[in-house]
Amino acid sequence: MIDISTDYLSSFVSQPASSRCVLICNQLHYVNAYANFSNEKVQKRRKIEGLIVDFSRSFTIKIPKSMALCHTLLVLLIQKARSGYDIGKELKKKENCYWKATQQQVYRELAKMEIKGWVTFHKIPQIGKPDKKKYRITNQGWDELLRWYAVPTKPQPVREDLLVKVLIGYKIPKSLLVEQLHLQQALHQLKLTEYLEIQKYFHTSDLSEELQFKYFTLKYNISEEEAWLAWFDEVLKIVSNS
Repeated sequence: MIDISTDYLSSFVSQPASSRCVLICNQLHYVNAYANFSNEKVQKRRKIEGLIVDFSRSFTIKIPKSMALCHTLLVLLIQKARSGYDIGKELKKKENCYWKATQQQVYRELAKMEIKGWVTFHKIPQIGKPDKKKYRITNQGWDELLRWYAVPTKPQPVREDLLVKVLIGYKIPKSLLVEQLHLQQALHQLKLTEYLEIQKYFHTSDLSEELQFKYFTLKYNISEEEAWLAWFDEVLKIVSNS
C-alpha cells in the first residue's frame, strides 16, 4: 500500500539522493497502476509530485553567465607575462580554438583587470613608441581564476545563420540552399585542412605538458569541423535528390 504519512515524508528527506529517486519512482508506479480518481488518491499523488519538485530543486546547479574575456586573459598570463599586444597576437593564431577578441577589446579588459587588482604591469621603454606594458597575474587574479574554474561551465547557445536557412529550406528554391551549403562546406573544409596542418607540429612524443593541453583544444576544433563536413554530406545528399 502506498505510504505518504508524515513519518514517511520525514524519513524520505533523510535518505541519500539515489534512494529518494527509487522511492519516488516506486510510489509513482503504484499510483499510475492502481489509483482511481478518489480525492484520497489525488492528494497522495500531489504529495508525490511535490516530492519530485523538491528533489529536482535539490539538484539544481546555479550556473552563472558564460565566461568573460578576462578569464581567458588570466589563463594566458598564467603561462607567462605578456603585453596586451602579445595577447592580441596569441588570440589571432589559427590554432587558437578557445576565444576570439580584437586588440582593442584586450586593451580595455586588461585596464579593468588592473583596477580590480587581478593583474599588474611594468613598463618597458621603446624608442619612438609609447612604453610597452607587460602584464602578469597577481594573487587576487589567481583567486579569481580558481573561483571561475570551480564553477560548472554553461553550454553555449547555438547562433548559426546557416541552420536558420536550412530550417526554411523547404520554402526556398532548392538551388539557393544547395549553393549556400556548398559554400559553407568549402569554408569548413579549408578550416579543417588548416587545423590538420597545425596538428603535424603536435605529433611528437616529447611534447611539454602545456603543449599537450593546448593540443586538446586543437583536437576539439578538428572534431567539430569533421562533424560539420559529415553533416554537409548527409544534407546535400538528401536535398540534391529531392
